[in-house]
Amino acid sequence: MKNTRTAIILGLCLLAASCDKTQSLQYPESTDDGAQAVLALTVTDSYYSKASGVNPSEEKRINDIQVFLFSADGSLDAYQAVQGTAIQVRCTSGPKRLYVFANAPSLSGYAAESALKSAVTRLSDNYAGAFVMASGLKEVNVSAGDNSLAVVVSRVAARVEIARITNAMSSAQHQGKAFKVLAAYLTNVAANTSLDLSALPTDYYNKMGFHSSEVDALVYDNYSGGIQLSWQQSISDPHYLYAYPNPSTDASTNGGSWSPRSTKLVIKASLDGAVYYYPIVIATPLVSNKSYRIEELKITRPGSISEDIPVSIADCTFTLTVSDWSQQSLGTVEI
Repeated sequence: MKNTRTAIILGLCLLAASCDKTQSLQYPESTDDGAQAVLALTVTDSYYSKASGVNPSEEKRINDIQVFLFSADGSLDAYQAVQGTAIQVRCTSGPKRLYVFANAPSLSGYAAESALKSAVTRLSDNYAGAFVMASGLKEVNVSAGDNSLAVVVSRVAARVEIARITNAMSSAQHQGKAFKVLAAYLTNVAANTSLDLSALPTDYYNKMGFHSSEVDALVYDNYSGGIQLSWQQSISDPHYLYAYPNPSTDASTNGGSWSPRSTKLVIKASLDGAVYYYPIVIATPLVSNKSYRIEELKITRPGSISEDIPVSIADCTFTLTVSDWSQQSLGTVEI
């Protein structure tokens, strides 16, 4: 029996459903199949260091990990959970199918790969400092003896970022009025997905409007009770909201009976005490571990009286670009 140490550096960004989630790597066939082996894992997150205005301690923290090793037939070879980011798992040697989860509820009851992949995670499983993360499938060949492996996990949730809000009222009659940003929140928020991200959401929060729930801390920001802005004044501190993946691109459905549709970012504000809404349709699928960024939101006139009916296209325009991290910019929005 040979005693070798194999160092393998693996990483996975969980991209859109069209991407190959397995990203299989080619390994030589094992010559020690079934022998005793120890797999030492070090787990890190996929946080992109160039993202600005982010508190890494809240979004990249890994409190605990769960590791699954399945044989080629999908049967469980080893499972182990531990607090922290390093773990040693005893298993048999040979080709294995590896899954690592961080900050997830206990998954110890899953003894088959197919059951684990279809297990449901909910947005309510997440909170600041403990976002659910997953590695996706890693195909590895474990040699007899000692092995070491570094695995990258990615957040299941997507992030919506508002970098700047400006009082840019275009009419002189509105420029002198008291303008106050009251809140920002997400509507039509997917509440669940499967751990392999293949399942469509079957439940939603904030259908067509805000309804207080157990995920308010993730989807609602009251801007410290409201922030008053004089004309041409801005809020320049980035604010972040979080949602589970929403594959919908239905940007045209507003009001009526509920049906799955695009997630919206809603800014709630007041002008001389009258409340207005500025719903912004995110007309692209929300994808795990991506950040959707509005560089600047310019408020140029009173908004909608409904949190579900967007203002006219003339008052609300933006461009969508994709950058690494998985950060997606919504550009500058004028309303």
